[in-house]
Amino acid sequence: MSERVLIPDIYRLASPIEPDLHATFEAYLQEQGDFEAEIIKKVLRPLGTLHAMIISHTELERIHRKKGIAGEVDEAHLEDLATAVREDLDYDIQYEELEPTSWPIAEGTPKAKDSGKVLTMAQSSIVAGERSRAQQTIHDFYGFTGRLRNVWLPDPEFSRVPIITCRSQAEAEVYDHLLVLLRSDESPLPKNITLQPLRIDADLAER
Repeated sequence: MSERVLIPDIYRLASPIEPDLHATFEAYLQEQGDFEAEIIKKVLRPLGTLHAMIISHTELERIHRKKGIAGEVDEAHLEDLATAVREDLDYDIQYEELEPTSWPIAEGTPKAKDSGKVLTMAQSSIVAGERSRAQQTIHDFYGFTGRLRNVWLPDPEFSRVPIITCRSQAEAEVYDHLLVLLRSDESPLPKNITLQPLRIDADLAER
């Protein structure tokens, strides 16, 4: 089993609006120009798993390196970690409906180590609070005594739901066309979305 499969993400799925939104975006782009199917696929990739991230596998990999256990983590270890996180965060809450006053809520969040952009919507106060709690839970689980440095990614990358992304000039053209649609009176974005219960999934590709 690969290391990638053994490092989980901790997140909440957003309401399943992907099929309609994806089809609307594709139809709009067909009217705008002759874009390559692969480029469109990359820009719309976040729609496949709409989610608000709490703790990412990248952060947990950094934790394991700091503890000197990278490459030694097995399924039993991750099950113990998941249990600790669930005990702290998997409380009985109503699904959170996010009703921003305007869409999109955030644009152009820089991604680490590249010049790409991610368009996100619906910041979650629940997820923002859970992220802080989960960080402390993980800190204690691994027995750290001082402040962890160079582990946690910038908070603006979390608690929001990414819907489109671009990492190249070709993708940016598609991204910009969709931005025009999303800013118009005919924007297909919903008036609200709903976050679902906590998920801890060790296979990023199958979220």
